[in-house]
Amino acid sequence: GNIRGGLTARIPALTRDPGPAVRAAALRAAAIAGAGGEGIVEAVAERLTDDHAVVRRLSAEALASWRTNAAPALPALRAAWTNEPARPRG
Repeated sequence: GNIRGGLTARIPALTRDPGPAVRAAALRAAAIAGAGGEGIVEAVAERLTDDHAVVRRLSAEALASWRTNAAPALPALRAAWTNEPARPRG
């Protein structure tokens, strides 16, 4: 099989790994692989509410990089945006 196809198929499961470093790596791979794989948009959108800020940021960045292909994730993005606590600037 195709290495990229094999990785793409594993991304949804890897985004749910107990380790935040694994989830972060999966999100970086998802951003590169694109939104075309089965369940990728949904899996990445689920990480918008992750306990780790880096994972949340990588999720949002991956979705943003996919532009209109991430349209199914818009409700999750809106919810994450309104639920994100304000942070001091500077």
